[in-house]
Amino acid sequence: MDQEQAEEESLESHVRDLVLEREIGKGSYGKVYKALWNGTEVAAKRFHAALANSGYSQIIDDIREEFQREWKILKSLNHPNVVKFHDVVFPKGRLPIIITELLHCDLERFIKESKSSPKVPTVNLICIALDVIQGLQYMHGLQNPIVHRDLATKKILLTDKCTAKIAELGVAKVFIHGYEMHATPVRGTPVYAAPETYPALQNFEVVENPKYGPKVDIFSFGVMLLAMAVGHEPVVWPISPITKDGKKIREHERRKTDIEKMGDHLVKSLVLGCLENDSVCRPSAKDIKAELEKHKWNLVQQSDCYEIDEEAVIERVGHQPTYDYKFKILFIGDKGVGKSCLFQRFQNPNYKICLSTATISLGINTESFKYGSKFVSLEVVDTAGEELYFALQAMYFRRAHGIFLVCDVTNHETFHNIPRWLEQARRCCTETSPSIILIGNKTDQEENRKVSHEEGEKFAKRNGLSYLEVSALEVEKIEHMFKTMIETLTRSVDPGTIKIELAETDDKVELTKSSKKSKCKCKSQ
Repeated sequence: MDQEQAEEESLESHVRDLVLEREIGKGSYGKVYKALWNGTEVAAKRFHAALANSGYSQIIDDIREEFQREWKILKSLNHPNVVKFHDVVFPKGRLPIIITELLHCDLERFIKESKSSPKVPTVNLICIALDVIQGLQYMHGLQNPIVHRDLATKKILLTDKCTAKIAELGVAKVFIHGYEMHATPVRGTPVYAAPETYPALQNFEVVENPKYGPKVDIFSFGVMLLAMAVGHEPVVWPISPITKDGKKIREHERRKTDIEKMGDHLVKSLVLGCLENDSVCRPSAKDIKAELEKHKWNLVQQSDCYEIDEEAVIERVGHQPTYDYKFKILFIGDKGVGKSCLFQRFQNPNYKICLSTATISLGINTESFKYGSKFVSLEVVDTAGEELYFALQAMYFRRAHGIFLVCDVTNHETFHNIPRWLEQARRCCTETSPSIILIGNKTDQEENRKVSHEEGEKFAKRNGLSYLEVSALEVEKIEHMFKTMIETLTRSVDPGTIKIELAETDDKVELTKSSKKSKCKCKSQ
């Protein structure tokens, strides 16, 4: 029995409630195991046993420091696109073990073992990229931004449903206020490393340490996108991005083979932007997210297999023990555009619009529907349009799956304010990529129309949205509006993969509404 086997067999006696089941990954310094920890399946990351007795004390000290940095950083993070940290254990006389959530595989393996053509279908590529950029946006948006510094396909882990999560934060670094600073050169995987992470050289001698910031992760993200687009790990030539006389080679030139292989891929312009040598010229995580969201929405709209099923009926049902889908939907827009009327009429076709009152703060309703053969739980949040309640609204944007962005076609000012609402939605929805539909309401007042259908369509197309016109008086159009949203949301995930157990309660939460009449001028029936 070798030292490694003896170490593993004796581990149980040193770490209570941790059982290593099988190896699922290996690196230069250690291994990752599928394990049971307090009865829960987890991933356990530990060093090779031989290192503890290697006699190289400086190496061991460096490893301990890296491990300590990783678990401290992981412990401080809480985001659905960053691997969840559970704990770190210190077996007596042994190197520490980091315990994290267990995922399916890493992106490098996913690409390598994929049997599809292309290796990563465009829709999957966009969704994985969105997950990763949202994780980066979260890390870079902290008060003291955390820069990963080693983003690569092998550092991105996937769930069995292909949700991507950023992992392996051993060389991550906190950058005070996000400023560029002098830091250790090339801490990450060289082929993914940004050119500014290399020190300045003269005749192959270091003359100045590198200075860089969060944009190094954007560069690595671009390389990751390129790898997914071409279906293999990056190819670069020459190997070093710095010439003998200290000049840096253009990354577009070093990666010319892969870039040409991309052809006219949907994300080519984004890749080229991320791979700019000058970090100032690279897009921000926010800009990348916005562009990817447009691509995703356009792909969903163009897909022939996702046509709206006009025969499917939305039927309101009672509380169900389980649901095929659970979605959170927001209504946003200026006050008086008829947001509440639209939802109230959807809930109750006999609802009298003349009795509608202005929403104070927020109104929340949870309803159950049967759509075709699927059961859908909708949490619908009706927001007030007054600036007084903007702070409250930001809280309810979190984890929103869909947004109805409503304007009044008889009031051009409400349409003029749509960009502000759209910007707020994209800024506050940091944890998901919501489907946003622009709604032109009050089409029953055609004689007072101030916003043309063409104007609404043009704005929606320019911003990657869909555009629908409705009237609170026409229940059929309202039903089609919700049907479109539900279709869009359900086809954004694999049908049947989401099963949600809800608490045994039918309670609804509704914040108080004022007794004053609404400013909505829809003609009552």
